[in-house]
Amino acid sequence: VPEKLLLSACHLLVSMATTVRPVFLVSLPAVQNIFNLITENHNHRLPQEAHVLVCRALSNMLLLPWPSLPEAEQQWPSRSSNHTRLLSSLTQQYRLLPRPPNHHPN
Repeated sequence: VPEKLLLSACHLLVSMATTVRPVFLVSLPAVQNIFNLITENHNHRLPQEAHVLVCRALSNMLLLPWPSLPEAEQQWPSRSSNHTRLLSSLTQQYRLLPRPPNHHPN
C-alpha cells in the first residue's frame, strides 16, 4: 500500500474514533485484527507515523464515551481491560529496560 494512502486511511480511522465514535467500530473484524496485531507484538510493522495514528485511534475507541448511549451501556470494564492491554503492549520494551543501580521506586 502506498504510504500516502496508508496515512490517509490512518487519519480517517483517528477521525472516526475521535469524532463520530460509532459503537460498532470496536467490533469490526478489521479493527479487532489491528488491535490483536498491535497487542500481540507481531512484526507487521507499520511506518512510525501510521503506527502512532493507529494506536491513537485504538486508544480513543476505548477511552472516549460512545455518543447517545447511556452510561450503563458503555462497557467500561471491557474497554478498560482492553486499553490496559494496549498500553501494556506499547510500553513492554520500555518496562524491560534495566533500572539504574541507584534507582529507588517511589
